[in-house]
Amino acid sequence: MAGITLQSLSWCFVLLCTCSGTEQIAAANRPLRTVDVVAADVLRAAKVPGGIEVITGCNQFVASSFDVTSGLVDNTLASLSRSDPSLSWYKRGNRYTVTIKGVSAPSLTSAKLPALKMKVKTLSEATDLLLQQKGTQDRIAELKLVGAPDELGFSSIHERDVRQISLPAGTLQDDLNALAAAFGAAVWHLDQRQCGGSRTFRLSWIAK
Repeated sequence: MAGITLQSLSWCFVLLCTCSGTEQIAAANRPLRTVDVVAADVLRAAKVPGGIEVITGCNQFVASSFDVTSGLVDNTLASLSRSDPSLSWYKRGNRYTVTIKGVSAPSLTSAKLPALKMKVKTLSEATDLLLQQKGTQDRIAELKLVGAPDELGFSSIHERDVRQISLPAGTLQDDLNALAAAFGAAVWHLDQRQCGGSRTFRLSWIAK
């Protein structure tokens, strides 16, 4: 009996070491990413419409090894929010909005806009129309923001035909989410920064 007990203990010890080693290897293999990159990857992988707004100050987000498992988007974002309290999110219909705040500041996307009808072929055209709206321009002036140059966008198979889109009165965020859904499963990204006397924003599409 003593021999059996010692053998059982030995096997238990081996299993514990193996499991512990596996967890350490898994953690070591997870890439270091900032929380906004992780959130973007989650939405793109799930192919759901929505957007991510990132509001930061002088300090940048620190890359970390987030333990994000594949599964339902809601569960993944909830887990990510617990890991990093700067992230909040909500879902309306099938559209997701993720907000990541490094500083406490109002967002450009809270600009109130009237109902709008547009006839556009690309998301860039639609975005330009939204940015030209008086409500958006007033919000940009109020927050003292300057538009940062955007990188050359990429085309999508969803941008080949002209679309007629009717947007009800709401906020810039509401309209961006509506465009994301209208063009399939697009994802917009707002990078809003304020550091010292510099206040900039860049609005782009990271999935089309």
